[in-house]
Amino acid sequence: MTQTIIINPRLKEHPVLLNAITINVLDTKKTIQQIKKLAGDPINIYDITHNRKHKNNDIIKVSDHINKTGHNPLIGYQNQLAKPFIDISNLYKSKNGITTHCLGKHFNHHKNDYEYPSTHLCYLSIIAKALGKENIKAFLVNTL
Repeated sequence: MTQTIIINPRLKEHPVLLNAITINVLDTKKTIQQIKKLAGDPINIYDITHNRKHKNNDIIKVSDHINKTGHNPLIGYQNQLAKPFIDISNLYKSKNGITTHCLGKHFNHHKNDYEYPSTHLCYLSIIAKALGKENIKAFLVNTL
């Protein structure tokens, strides 16, 4: 069964995501606990983006991310992981999507500086991979 997760509360009202689980990725300890409880794969993760080339509420497939948040969510939590270092070079199963720049708390200020910005998509993806989830798909919902 696919687990659908949203990491931005603005997505709770999106018609495709009404039954999704909401996770606050800024609470790393709780996020780790929630991801550990998820049964199986795949995991579909949704975050917001801001792109004038797409319509409002368009869903855009992600195949890679660049972490511009200035933080790695695993720092300080390595003792809860099977491996102290994980390879995230092939993190997402989707190969024909876009690359997002995860901006974290800087999203609102810098969302116009990148083609496909996101907030904390990379946090949840990295944590899920570190916890052994292998079938991770990510999507951005355009918010204008």
